[in-house]
Amino acid sequence: MQHAPTLEPAANTRLDPALPGYNGVDAPPAQAFDELTKLAARVSETPIALLVLVDSEGHSLKSALGLDPEAIDCNAPMIGYAIRQCQLFVVPDALEDHRFDTDPLVAGRTGARFFAAAPVMSVDGFALGALCVLDRERRDMASETGAMLRSLASQAAVHLELGRTTAALRQSDRRFTSVMEESIEGYISFSADGVIREWNREAERLLGWSRDEIIGTSVVQTVVPSDLWERVVAAFADAPEGPGSQLAPTRVDATALTKAGDELPVEFTFLPLMVSGEHQTNVLLHDISARRRVAISREQLLKTEQEAGVELTSQNEQLREVDVNRKQLLKTEQEAGVELTSQNEQLREVDALKDRFISVVSHELRTPLTAIRGYLEIVLSEEPGPLNEDQKHFLEIVDFSSEALLRVVGDLLLVGKIEAGHLALELAEIDISSLLKACVVAERPVADAKRIGLRLADSAVPPIPGDRGRLSQAFGNIISNAIKFTENGHVDVRLHSEAECAVIDIVDTGAGIPAGEVDHLFVPFFRASTATKEAIPGTGLGLSIAKEIIEAHGGSIGVESEEGQGTAFRIELPTEAPK
Repeated sequence: MQHAPTLEPAANTRLDPALPGYNGVDAPPAQAFDELTKLAARVSETPIALLVLVDSEGHSLKSALGLDPEAIDCNAPMIGYAIRQCQLFVVPDALEDHRFDTDPLVAGRTGARFFAAAPVMSVDGFALGALCVLDRERRDMASETGAMLRSLASQAAVHLELGRTTAALRQSDRRFTSVMEESIEGYISFSADGVIREWNREAERLLGWSRDEIIGTSVVQTVVPSDLWERVVAAFADAPEGPGSQLAPTRVDATALTKAGDELPVEFTFLPLMVSGEHQTNVLLHDISARRRVAISREQLLKTEQEAGVELTSQNEQLREVDVNRKQLLKTEQEAGVELTSQNEQLREVDALKDRFISVVSHELRTPLTAIRGYLEIVLSEEPGPLNEDQKHFLEIVDFSSEALLRVVGDLLLVGKIEAGHLALELAEIDISSLLKACVVAERPVADAKRIGLRLADSAVPPIPGDRGRLSQAFGNIISNAIKFTENGHVDVRLHSEAECAVIDIVDTGAGIPAGEVDHLFVPFFRASTATKEAIPGTGLGLSIAKEIIEAHGGSIGVESEEGQGTAFRIELPTEAPK
């Protein structure tokens, strides 16, 4: 058991005095901490147990067993030293340790002689506090007891991190609500049975109902016509069941019902999705009154011209009316053109807002995902305690799924950088042969699992200028894609030089791509029909990211494919840096 020789903090100590997300409304309930102090006292066979956390004013007591909380000085040197050690700290007999002669826990009415504490550490390495046990008699602590005390301190950290994650998710929800409230489009959200839950200011302006009037009412009795509601219900039937799952947006031109009983021409954009185990539909409303007026005017003009053409020789008066109608139509189109120009600008602003929203949500997802994966690693290491085979299997599934989601978030952020023109490259001379070997080695376990061949054939190629990390990502995406679409046969990776270029061919014997879809292969989020038909997972981002990285190096990528016969990618990278 370790005994610290001095009162100096450990060199790697990092305190988090603000404890963001730990002391607010999302802090864990006191009962959870009380259970931990009870367990700490039980496993250490001591009459006193304390849980002390760092706060902006020093230390605060979160739970106490065996002592009156009012009589405890949380800023006692012994507690502060235990927190700053960032490791198990044990004082067998404080009366024999002159460092603590004046410590209130020792010299005061507590009369502590034995003291042990395990630090409460955040996932990013900050000291959040300590779980302490005390006795009024001298004693030693067995190593097994110390390990259990550390495990209980880790459980306290888990409770705190869950509180922080909950706070982050609620903050993200508040940001989304704020964005929707300021949107230039009407925004409505309702449950599977049609009860309205959200209603922004633009929806109030368009349809007349205030938020207080409309929340909790039925959308089919107020806003959505009954025939359109039947289509919404049908969309719910097709909605996937996973958390956060959603269908593609559905746009419908129809009429919305206003508070005054009028019918307002609008474009409904429906997005059914699953939130917290319940079906929910988000709806954007766009006023298309101007567009509808232009269409009606055109129809009226066509009808007038047809009638005038039948009696053209004898109905000059009707021709004059047609001329008037033409002038009116021109004026209407000009007015509508001005309005449409303004609306197009607004739509561009909405698109920019969407990009910012995706970026914010991706960053907000990455933070809690990183925390989740950190604690999964701790639990899977079995340091807090042993796991049975079922528990380990389920946790490994969670670990795999969270890693996949983290890759999707990374791809979304990278696509955002590419679209914004912020793809930066760190160029250096690269041995392209060794880079391809590393990519093949990384993907080989997946190929072996599917029992397909993964072969590399290379020849001497001069070093090329490039960003090793980005090119590794591009090659990895293409090789991984080839393996996913190949059920039998092999995937070949070939390297040779040609006309001052390094040429890489990646050829598979997989499902191939229909001829009409090859031109769309590098479009972000595009999924070939063969992927849908064979239920092959993916986001449709890998090949588009690979193309952008290769072209940023001054190179090119092409593809040839025949459905049922396989696919061949050819990549050419210059041996000199692009100017």
